Amino acid sequence: MATLPPPAWSGAPAAPNLVAGAQALVAKHQCNSCHGPELLGQDAIPRIRGQREDNFAKALAGYKSNARPGYDPAMNEVAQELKDDEIRDLAAYISRL
Repeated sequence: MATLPPPAWSGAPAAPNLVAGAQALVAKHQCNSCHGPELLGQDAIPRIRGQREDNFAKALAGYKSNARPGYDPAMNEVAQELKDDEIRDLAAYISRL
C-alpha cells in the first residue's frame, strides 16, 4: 500500500489564501522533515499528501488531544500547538495536493 501513488484530487482547488496559510503552517511545524519534501512519507513515516480531508483532520485532532498516540511522540508534540482552524486548513490543503 505504501507504494501506491497518492489519489489525485478531483474537486475544486484550494483558495490562494488557504494555500499560503497552510504552506506557512507546513513550514512552521516542519511537516516535510519527517513526511518528506512532497509529504509522500518515508521509511515508517506515512504519506499525508492526498489523504482524505476528514480523516486527516480527525487524526490531527486526536494527536492534539492525545487520544491518538503517534508512532513516536513527535506528532503529539507538534499538534499541541495547532489551533482548530489551523487543523482545518492543513487538512483542506494537504488533501488537495
